[in-house]
Amino acid sequence: MNQMTQAHRATAEKLGRRLYTEFVARELTTEDVPIYLGRVKELPGCLAQGNTVEEAIADLQEAKIDYIESLLEDGLPVPAPVIITGSSPLAEDLFTGARQKDTEDAPLHADLVILSV
Repeated sequence: MNQMTQAHRATAEKLGRRLYTEFVARELTTEDVPIYLGRVKELPGCLAQGNTVEEAIADLQEAKIDYIESLLEDGLPVPAPVIITGSSPLAEDLFTGARQKDTEDAPLHADLVILSV
């Protein structure tokens, strides 16, 4: 790995720790097998998946860093995280969906909000 690539990776890892708005939702495959899909709101096309929520989150963290690194390599701006306040209509919609329970009788269809740490 050359110095420029190392620098981009280090910067991407640092920027990837910012509090982006991340979603993980339970979906069903074409064979009706549950799978968890993740995305980052501020990074269009930054997607991940896993057999569990934890796997999807871990995959999303890596995808986020790779996505940011790609932007840096191409000399493109890295979008900043969106700040959502608890009093905004969007925040209310997101957090209401996040509180829904995932049961076998009522699969989770609303996005689950997960904030990076």
